Amino acid sequence: MPTSPPASAPPPPTTAATPGRTTATARPTRPASLRAGSTGPEVTDLQRLLIALGKTYVDDIGRYDSRTTRAVTELQQEYGVEGDPPGVYGPATRAALGGG
Repeated sequence: MPTSPPASAPPPPTTAATPGRTTATARPTRPASLRAGSTGPEVTDLQRLLIALGKTYVDDIGRYDSRTTRAVTELQQEYGVEGDPPGVYGPATRAALGGG
């Protein structure tokens, strides 16, 4: 007689398969906030977004520098963002700028 897993066992991860490819449905983790000194591909993505929004003085170097801080602060003011400290790309700023 087959046995069922205990009720407290978490369900297995869900995947969606297409021929030749399996894709997990879980979203990759990302930092809750980016700020001066942060580095990595998430910062580069932010810098590219800032450039696309007209902050052309920002360089997409993957390091959250003073220019990135300035651009984020300006956009927070322009969009009326509250909830994140000035210059910090946190959840409120991410939502306002469409960063998902």
